[in-house]
Amino acid sequence: MADEISKLFKKQGRGRKCTVEIMTRDSATYFFAYPDDFALNVTYHDDQGKLAALAVQQTFQVVFSFNHEDGALCTYAPKLTEREKERLEWIFAATVLARELGKSLLLCSSSYFEALIGELKFGRGFRRYFCPEIIGRPE
Repeated sequence: MADEISKLFKKQGRGRKCTVEIMTRDSATYFFAYPDDFALNVTYHDDQGKLAALAVQQTFQVVFSFNHEDGALCTYAPKLTEREKERLEWIFAATVLARELGKSLLLCSSSYFEALIGELKFGRGFRRYFCPEIIGRPE
């Protein structure tokens, strides 16, 4: 997944590297992706008092949450466009769920995730989908 996320952003001059960390909590697995963002050039005074420049390769955060009980996929990426978020969801589906997003994931209400948003203090920027085939529910 990290390689595919990097490829998505390389055309924009970012995404050179991407790290994905995974955490499981209760019935959900969280995937925290940190692709490189645009380089930031900082000017500062060094220890000798001389003006110096430093290039910093920042990252930005993308969070996927997959709930194994109800088959919900939630995506958090507030700084990205809707098209970029959609592409990230396809990447998640293809690399983690091994499914095509449009066929198996359906948009649904977000009342469950609104509680989690407050709990994790992420604010807005989430999208939520159900994967009914994964948990055996009829569509």
